[in-house]
Amino acid sequence: EYGESLLPSVLDALNEIAFHPKFSSSRVEKERRAILSELQMMNTIEYRVDCQLLQHLHSENKLSNRFPIGLEEQILKWDPDKIRRFHERWYYPANATLYLVGEIDDIPRAVREIEAVFEHTLSGNEGAPMSTGSPFGAMASLFAPKLPGGLAASLTGERSPATDKLKPIKRERQAVRPPVEHKWSLPEVDQAAKPPVIFQHELIQSFSINMFCKIPVNQVRTYKDLRSVLMKRIFLSALHFRINTRYK
Repeated sequence: EYGESLLPSVLDALNEIAFHPKFSSSRVEKERRAILSELQMMNTIEYRVDCQLLQHLHSENKLSNRFPIGLEEQILKWDPDKIRRFHERWYYPANATLYLVGEIDDIPRAVREIEAVFEHTLSGNEGAPMSTGSPFGAMASLFAPKLPGGLAASLTGERSPATDKLKPIKRERQAVRPPVEHKWSLPEVDQAAKPPVIFQHELIQSFSINMFCKIPVNQVRTYKDLRSVLMKRIFLSALHFRINTRYK
């Protein structure tokens, strides 16, 4: 719920977390160990199969090789200074979207409180919107290591940290956030079908076939929309059950 007296305090805390982190060496190392530990725990054969499925389903966009956990090679070699410089270049209000959810009676007042907190945050030294294809822009050479296994990517040349420190940081604004493209599996979409992909691994103990139909997510605004979504889920669940029963 929206509390008028709490909103400025919440915005101040959000501003501090998002745009004024300290990046102390001890904190960075603590988070690095936590992420590597999580990566090790989730690196099961089931997770690897899921990654292969997502790579095939989203092969036309960056979702296929940018999973939330990140890449171990990047996590191991990033130092606090490099992380700080990346944050200073990209993290400021013009590159962010703020969502305020709740029963807000005085919207103009809420807008004024938001502007009072964020309008002066890192506004100087701002660059023009980026038109480059890389979401990291000029910093891509620092943050695009070679991807492991089936993740296809190119390794760009890496600059020395000493050279990086000499250049002043110019904040850059993304022209499009996020740059995501989808190829839908719809009758009216004229496109070549993706060839089947086979994933084999010595730890896999069973055989499975996965078939996907990639369609846009429709907005649910009315009870009619909700009814349609539920009917589709019931139908697909029943179909999935019948196929599994016949297969077994």
